[in-house]
Amino acid sequence: MVAAPGSGADLNIGNPTGSSAIVRTGTGNIDLVASGNVNFSAGSSAYTTGNRVGSTLSIVTGGSTRQAANFFTASGNVMVNAGQDVTGVLPSDDATVSYWELRNATGTLGQWGVSLTAFDQHPWDVATFGGGDVTAKGQGRERQTCRQTEEESCG
Repeated sequence: MVAAPGSGADLNIGNPTGSSAIVRTGTGNIDLVASGNVNFSAGSSAYTTGNRVGSTLSIVTGGSTRQAANFFTASGNVMVNAGQDVTGVLPSDDATVSYWELRNATGTLGQWGVSLTAFDQHPWDVATFGGGDVTAKGQGRERQTCRQTEEESCG
């Protein structure tokens, strides 16, 4: 998606007044480019999944709750490039990666996978689920809107 080149236009993923949007693909790349801002409204996201590997796995999370988890490979990349700022909104429900990256261990057997249903209900702004790269660049002032997870830290 590209806002009109040279226009100083913003690219809005979703609508700040309430409606959200999801931009997704499998093995293709997603390029979000604007000469102005790239803005993600609450509940909006852009992600790639790649190809599902094997069958859906049922993982027990939280007592006896079973959730469907998938494994992905060969996903595309997501690139966000703004002439000004890249902005997003943290989930209002304090969603962490644990909502959609399901994990469980029984004895020496560990299981993990991604629940796209859970991700769509508690989305982060940008993601790749099958090994693709995420690149985000804004030429304006830097603003940190990062949520720290077990796997990464905010810098």
